Amino acid sequence: MKFILRQKRASRVIKVKNALSIALSECMIETPLLITALQDNWSKIVNVIIASHSKPERIFKNVLYIAADHPAYSNELILMKNVIMERLNRDYGFNDVKDVRVEIKRLKW
Repeated sequence: MKFILRQKRASRVIKVKNALSIALSECMIETPLLITALQDNWSKIVNVIIASHSKPERIFKNVLYIAADHPAYSNELILMKNVIMERLNRDYGFNDVKDVRVEIKRLKW
C-alpha cells in the first residue's frame, strides 16, 4: 500500500465500496480480477464455440489481449472486435479497454 507522508489527512467518512476499490487499485490487484471476470463470462461475450478456442489473457495499456489456438478463430475475433468492445462496455462496464488484439498460441486450460 502507498503511505502518504507530509500530507493532511482527509477527515471524512469513506464508503466501504469506495475503500475497497481504492485498496484494490493501490495493491494492483484490480487488473487480475478483471481478467478473471472476463474469463468467467467469455462464452457470453463471444459465442461458445469461439470461447472454447480462445481466452482473454491480459490488459496492458488499455488493450485487451486475447489468445486463440488457430488462425481461423483469430480472424473471427478480429472481425468481432467492435462487438466485443461494445459488449464489454455495455454489459460489464469495462470502459478502460480501447483496443482488442489477438495472439495465436497454444492455450493452457
